[in-house]
Amino acid sequence: MLKVSAEQIRLMKHTTGLERDKLRKTKYKPYRNYYTAPCEQESWEDLVRQELATKTSYINGVEYCITNKGFELLSIIFEIKIIKE
Repeated sequence: MLKVSAEQIRLMKHTTGLERDKLRKTKYKPYRNYYTAPCEQESWEDLVRQELATKTSYINGVEYCITNKGFELLSIIFEIKIIKE
C-alpha cells in the first residue's frame, strides 16, 4: 500500500509544474518532470522506494523525476488526466 504525505504530494506537484490555472478542463500536460536538490532528500527517497519517483545522482546534487506510477497517483488525487509527451 502506498503511503504518501501532503508534503510529498506538494513536491510531486511542483516537479510537474501542476497548477489549477494550467489545466485544460480536466487534462494537464506537464511542461517539466524534474526536481533538483543539492543532496538526497528523505521525502524524495521515500517516493523512490515506493517507485513513484526515480533518482539520478550527479557530482553537484540529485535530480528526482516522477514515474508513470507517480503520474497515475497524481491523476487520481487531483481527478485529472495527465498527458505526457
